[in-house]
Amino acid sequence: MLRVRRPPCNSAIASAVPHLVSERSGRQDIDHPFIRVGSRADFEDMNRAIVANRIRPVIDEVFELEQLASALQVLSQGGVFSKVGIRIR
Repeated sequence: MLRVRRPPCNSAIASAVPHLVSERSGRQDIDHPFIRVGSRADFEDMNRAIVANRIRPVIDEVFELEQLASALQVLSQGGVFSKVGIRIR
């Protein structure tokens, strides 16, 4: 059974619906009693910092939508440094 780690911060419980997470993820072997998120103020501060510092995600590879199976294969093999994107036109 996989367990979701609790973040080491003060946060609010955003969801306590583990069956819904299992259902949507397609996984039944995940133990996730709740999902925690920071405060709205922290979220807004983070977004302002991202914009002010022009922070952009590191993208490992971008696949066309028709290559979705290949993208999932890359993710399942591990070793991806950052994000894998799917281009939808």
